[in-house]
Amino acid sequence: MPAKTSISIIKCDVGSLAGHYIVPQPLFNIANQNLKKAKEKGVINSFFVFNAGDDLELLMVHERGEQDKEVHKLAWETFKDCANKATQLKLYAAGQDLLKDAFSGNVRGMGPGVAEMEIEERASDPIVVFAADKTSAGSFNYPLFRIFADPMNTAGLVIDPNMLCGFKFEVIDTKKNRSIILKCPEEMYEMLALIGTVGRYTISRIWRASDDLICAASSVSKLSLIAGKYVGKDDPVMIARAQHGLPAVGEVLAPFMHSYFVQGWMRGSHWGPIMPVGLSASKCTVFDGPPRIVAIG
Repeated sequence: MPAKTSISIIKCDVGSLAGHYIVPQPLFNIANQNLKKAKEKGVINSFFVFNAGDDLELLMVHERGEQDKEVHKLAWETFKDCANKATQLKLYAAGQDLLKDAFSGNVRGMGPGVAEMEIEERASDPIVVFAADKTSAGSFNYPLFRIFADPMNTAGLVIDPNMLCGFKFEVIDTKKNRSIILKCPEEMYEMLALIGTVGRYTISRIWRASDDLICAASSVSKLSLIAGKYVGKDDPVMIARAQHGLPAVGEVLAPFMHSYFVQGWMRGSHWGPIMPVGLSASKCTVFDGPPRIVAIG
C-alpha cells in the first residue's frame, strides 16, 4: 500500500495585542522554532505557522496518522510556551483557549481546535485550509453544504462522473456528543434540518460516497461546553481537498463570494456577516469583528 500522509491544523488563542486583535511576532517566533525542531527530529515533515485574528494556527504535514500523541503534544507544548511568553509580555487573554492544566495524549477536548485527515496522496492533490476568527464551530456548515451538495455552486456534481454518487456528511450533535452520517443528495433535507441549527449541529467530515475518499474535515470543539461557561469564540478550522473527482478549487472558494451570517462577533453573543480576507488583513477590530476567514492552499 502507498504511504499515507496526514494533515493537521491545530489552533489556539494564546494571547493577543490590544484586545482580541492579532498574534504578535514573538509568539510566531516561538511556534516556528518549536516546529522547526520537530521537523529536524522527524516528528513532522513540513509546517506553516499563521494566524486568523488572535488565533495562532499550526499547520503540520506528517506521516503519523490522525490524533497522534507526538503531534498533539508538540502543538500543546508550543501553545503553552507561547502562552507563557504572552503572560511575560502582559498580552491580552494569554492562554485563553488552554482549558486544561496537563496534556493527556490528545488536545481534543482541551481547548485548541483541531481538524485532521489522513490521505493517500494523488498524483496532484490540491488542498485548501481555512481558519476563522470570532465565530462558532458551525460557521462552516453552510459553505460545506454549498461545496459538496449544491449543484448551483458545484457544477461538477452533475458534470463529473466521479461525483454523481454524491457525498456523505458526518454531522456532530455537540450537546449530546453523538454523530450521524447522511448521504446527499438522497438525505439532503434531513441534513439541512440539522445543520441549520449551527449552535448545536456541526459538519465534521465529508467523504465521496462512491469510494469513501476523505474530502473535508473541520473542527467541532465548543469551548463553552468544555469549560462550562463562556470563555471565547470557537474559531473553527477546516481542511478541504479539491479537483480530480472532487469540487474544483474555484468551487471550494465560491460560497465565500457572498457573505453569510454567523454566530460570534462581540462576546460571542451576536450574528454578523463573515468576511473573507487575506492573511495580512486577518485582524478583528470594530466590535471585535467582523468575523474573519482566511484560506491558504
